[in-house]
Amino acid sequence: MLAAYSKRQEKLYTILKELAFNEKLYQKEIVKKIDESYRHLIRQLQFLQKKGLIKLAGTEPSSKRGKDKNIWELTFLGLLTVLQQPLTEKEIDVIASKMKDKWLIFQEWESLTKDSKIKEIIIHKIRTFSVSHQGLANIKKDKHLSWFDNKPEFKKFAEQTLMFEATKTALCLDDAVEIGNLPSWFYEEKKEMEIMKLWRTAASIPSIRKFLEETFKVEKVKYQGLMKFKKWLQI
Repeated sequence: MLAAYSKRQEKLYTILKELAFNEKLYQKEIVKKIDESYRHLIRQLQFLQKKGLIKLAGTEPSSKRGKDKNIWELTFLGLLTVLQQPLTEKEIDVIASKMKDKWLIFQEWESLTKDSKIKEIIIHKIRTFSVSHQGLANIKKDKHLSWFDNKPEFKKFAEQTLMFEATKTALCLDDAVEIGNLPSWFYEEKKEMEIMKLWRTAASIPSIRKFLEETFKVEKVKYQGLMKFKKWLQI
């Protein structure tokens, strides 16, 4: 996938990957990790920030008189941008350990992925979802930000929605609708399906069980709304 990227895109992706492997980095640390001038790096960081892929994690006063030291971290979209790449399983494990405060799936990564088959399914689902939300797909042109992009409340809502959908996908909840419509004899024959092992594992983890319960409530409200709409249409 990187082969299709321009040199500029590769530089930007390298910055994102370094942040994924280190959780947070000082600006000067990023300069040391990539082959780039400090001035050019500043422009790249500002660009990634505008695109919603990174954000300031904080600042610290400089030991000498001068500007404060900026500390950068990935946004959730930035994390997905890294995960769309063909990373090794070991690399994903490292990212999960560093990014556990960013995402419920990574917070419970060790508990969720003890079974190798379940781990394989989750990684595949994460990568599929990540590719469909390519953060570096349209960075060749630095387009003007829309009115919504400049609103912090919208950014927060958009990130929460993206995270919710990514978590559902990683847990294969969309597959539940399909499997739920299968006949009972199929269920009996496929009791040991890996996907069902995943659901049982997920339901045994308190924090993920809570997410599942909240998700079911949301889906129930959606269903009730659709039924009212159906009645209104007299279908």
